[in-house]
Amino acid sequence: MKMLTPNEAAKRAGVSRPTIMNALNSKVLHGYQNNRRHWKIKPEDLDEWAANRDSKPTMSDIVTEQTELLRDEVQVLSVEVGVLRERLAGRDALIEQLRSDLEHARRPWWRKFLDR
Repeated sequence: MKMLTPNEAAKRAGVSRPTIMNALNSKVLHGYQNNRRHWKIKPEDLDEWAANRDSKPTMSDIVTEQTELLRDEVQVLSVEVGVLRERLAGRDALIEQLRSDLEHARRPWWRKFLDR
């Protein structure tokens, strides 16, 4: 069985060599490196990869899907930010009350009689 180099695989699949290298490096296309670190690809692995590659969504489809997912996530996060702002406002009021109580508690005990 003749093994293919990335250049031969690119010609056979009708793609560029960088496309083949990206597929090999991301392990989408099966291949191995010999002891000289040269890639070798089985023809049947290349044919399987090429057949599956044609059925993959386009970049436009991926971008559209990702955009919709991000819009949904932004909506969820907007609601969460609103809830957190309300909680923060409540906590700010509590902090102000506690500061006032602490300031009042630090006053000397005899000042209470002067304030009457």
